Order: sequence, then C-alpha cells, then structure tokens
Amino acid sequence: MIRKLISLAVLLLTMIVGISFYLSPDDLAKCDAGPTVFGKCRTAKAIVVISGGDTDARTDEAIRLYKDGWAKYLVVSGAAADKTGLSNAAAMRQRAMSRGV
Repeated sequence: MIRKLISLAVLLLTMIVGISFYLSPDDLAKCDAGPTVFGKCRTAKAIVVISGGDTDARTDEAIRLYKDGWAKYLVVSGAAADKTGLSNAAAMRQRAMSRGV
C-alpha cells in the first residue's frame, strides 16, 4: 500500500513538473523585437485576446505585439460581467483604438 502511494506521489509530481515546463516557455523571448521573414519568428495571421484575469494587461500586450508587426489583425473576445455595460470585447476594442490600433 505504501509503495502504491509513493508511486502515485512520484507520478503526480512528475506530471506537475512536466506540465510546468511545457507551459512556462515564452516563445517570443528568443525573437528580436519584430518578426523576421526567414527566421523562426514569423508573423501570425491574427493576435487573439480573450478577456479574463488582468484584461487590461493582456490587451496592452496584444497591442504591443500588433504594433511590433507580429500580425495584421487583432481579434478581441469577451462577454460583459455586468450586462448593463460594455462587453469586455467592446472595452478591449476601445482600448486598442485609443492607442492607435
């Protein structure tokens, strides 16, 4: 029984470490400030911004990537938490437009 618990704990720990390594890399960290034509860091068709968490920071990062030439399109998505106001997508769109996108 103890052997099974230890095996399960090791398996769980291995999965957690593996998932952490898989999710942690910043793929753009190896790139220059902008995309290249022949390098590993080429443009995308679109930058998709989904609301949630720190939506303003996420939107600002998407705006930076857009202005640096990483994609021709910026797509925003998100419903409104407060149904009487703007949707998150509309707020992100306004934020992007106010910053020249």
